[in-house]
Amino acid sequence: GTKGIVNWKEGGSSIHPFIMPFEKMDNTSTNNAKDYSGNAYDGSEVGSVVWSATGGYDGSTGAYDFDGTDDAIEVSTSPLGTAPTGDLTVSAWIKTDIDITNAGGAYAVQLGEDSGGSNSSSMLTIRVLNDETILWYSRPTNFGSGAFVTSSTVMTPGTWYHVVGTVDNGGTMRLYVNGS
Repeated sequence: GTKGIVNWKEGGSSIHPFIMPFEKMDNTSTNNAKDYSGNAYDGSEVGSVVWSATGGYDGSTGAYDFDGTDDAIEVSTSPLGTAPTGDLTVSAWIKTDIDITNAGGAYAVQLGEDSGGSNSSSMLTIRVLNDETILWYSRPTNFGSGAFVTSSTVMTPGTWYHVVGTVDNGGTMRLYVNGS
């Protein structure tokens, strides 16, 4: 079925830094990481990323398949800019195809850059840990080691999960998995 992509605006500008639903564009099987916010943060495929038009959570939306080694969707200019201020929400549909308990975990979403331990860059991460629970991590610039919350949900390989991480202006973090 057809999916609607809504770009909410205030004062003529998008209220979203970027919107990337991975919908099939221009009838292609590659380069489907388009930013619909109007801010031109389109993503580029890195590594041997595989696009599947029927791979999404409901079988009719697209999804990327990552090999867990070096695949990524890279946005050359960070939509975060400097450290985010104010309330923030990151959401994603994620699924693992294998039991990752011995794989050391896997990044599902990483916004910003890990600067090798210097803690000088901002980063927001949704990560599947090696016990197959989900971590929501936030590190604003110069915030030190950052803050995190983990879910009590243990992921089952082959099952889709809707994951939402929020952080408010006061630093309170919340993680929702399938609405809970």
